[in-house]
Amino acid sequence: VSTQSTWEAVVSTQSTWEAVVSTQSTWGPSDADRIAAREAEWEAEKARMLAEHDQEKRRLAQSMEDQSTEEVKEKLKKMKEEMAAQKDLLIEAATSVQTLEEAMDKQEQVFKHELEKKKAEFMSRITEKEDATETRVQKVRAESYAEGLERAQEEMSMTQARDYDPTAVMQSLQAAGPNIKVLEGNLMKFGKAGKTDGKEKFVRFVWTGAEGLLFWSDSKNDPKPNLLKVTDVSKDHQLVQRKLTEKEKDGFFVCDCTDNGGKDKRIVFLARSAKACAYWFDAMKDVVDPTLDKAWEG
Repeated sequence: VSTQSTWEAVVSTQSTWEAVVSTQSTWGPSDADRIAAREAEWEAEKARMLAEHDQEKRRLAQSMEDQSTEEVKEKLKKMKEEMAAQKDLLIEAATSVQTLEEAMDKQEQVFKHELEKKKAEFMSRITEKEDATETRVQKVRAESYAEGLERAQEEMSMTQARDYDPTAVMQSLQAAGPNIKVLEGNLMKFGKAGKTDGKEKFVRFVWTGAEGLLFWSDSKNDPKPNLLKVTDVSKDHQLVQRKLTEKEKDGFFVCDCTDNGGKDKRIVFLARSAKACAYWFDAMKDVVDPTLDKAWEG
């Protein structure tokens, strides 16, 4: 076997390592195992090449006795050139592997940074949702407490409005005789000076000649309706604790009252029309405040 053919076979491995180096563009962070396998193949190939080199050296030493000095020198020179070229190839392959490893490390750091960033964003969104949920819970609790308090106050007001002796009231009305004036009909009543939703009530206003009594209940036949004493009547919409539409402004009126215990109350009524409102308001205003001949027009 000639020396030239042997080293040509050795040099031909360059294509193998070029193929190894060319995989750099397709490797990613998940190819670490394949890189390790390629390095193991490279070490095995290098060992094989060195073994062949040693074998060739022994063969040349054996045949030097049959060859001239010039021929041996020529072969040695060619061998050195081939070894230098192979060394360059090995250095290039090692450099490519190192570059690939550095690229993998850099990509891994970028991946970790992105992962930490997404984790922080996710935790921030969770915290925001928890804060928003807690705010809604507190708001619902506050609204529930306020509604419960208003219901309790309304029920207390209703209780106080029923805290009277029907017999004594009837005796007072009978004593008034022909001086009694009565208005009655259905009106929408708003509690808490208009803050609570309106409900239809049967309302009766009785003027005894000395005071105005305001009765209301869910039905006309209620044996003991709510009762307050009217002290004033107004069309001032600023006294109403709700935003009124233009139509409601025409139909509402406010009664300032006192209960049997002397506590002040403000009740908002809404009639079906401006005409119906004028019927109630004018009549009540004329007797509660007789100094005004026509309060509705004034």
